[in-house]
Amino acid sequence: MFTKYIYKTILKAKIKAVDKRLLQLIQSPTIPQALHPILTEATQQGRRFRSLLLLVTNTGVGGDWRDAIDLACAIELLHKASLIHDDLIDGDSLRRGKPTFWKTQGEKQAIIVGDVLIGLAFQTVSQWCRTNNIPFHIFEAFTNTLNETALGEWLDLQFELMTNVDAKSIENMTLLKSGSLIAASMKIGALSGGAPPHLVETLTHLGWQIGLIFQMMNDLNNITGRDIHSKGSLACDLVQNKKNLVTVALEQAGISFEELRATRLA
Repeated sequence: MFTKYIYKTILKAKIKAVDKRLLQLIQSPTIPQALHPILTEATQQGRRFRSLLLLVTNTGVGGDWRDAIDLACAIELLHKASLIHDDLIDGDSLRRGKPTFWKTQGEKQAIIVGDVLIGLAFQTVSQWCRTNNIPFHIFEAFTNTLNETALGEWLDLQFELMTNVDAKSIENMTLLKSGSLIAASMKIGALSGGAPPHLVETLTHLGWQIGLIFQMMNDLNNITGRDIHSKGSLACDLVQNKKNLVTVALEQAGISFEELRATRLA
């Protein structure tokens, strides 16, 4: 009951505003019309968690969330691009029970469309900063999160080739790959809402921790097989020899990665 109340009074209007503005951005005159349906497919699904986090944070520090819609859309565009590229890299065929973008459009299209979404995200942010006469720090936050997310993805691939990876390294990889966009959402929400520096720092730190917990929940669902309809294969992280904090915790409990992999795939 309370969840429905929160959705109707706080979230519903924000989701509708993000959806509407996203459609306007991807159908702008600067983008070829033939690309509009493909970009629509790439961006239409999702819970808008990161964009909502940005808008709610903006409101929480005293801002008007309507003034930050473009920033929320830019975060969503970066997130969608990262999902498209991540699904392609991992070879995942399903996401939330539906075919992933590269499965419906092909590998080459997935690479290009992901790049287009990244470009559109930065174009949107730069125009917003220029229109609102905002200093460089918000644009810098977007640049940092793109670099951090890409670095996290690269580390994830490197760890697949390694037998032993310590927990601190895996935590750092997880924070970069999954936590950065969530931390950036809260940081940019706070900055655009006019929060003082100490509050921006606190909210950004909270975002990093939310991102870490968020990814650990996903990893746990994947390893236990609860994510089969979302990822497309049972315990697919184990198939790909992926390391995460859940597998580290199990190894510390005396269950080796190889033993866990053999048990889940038997």
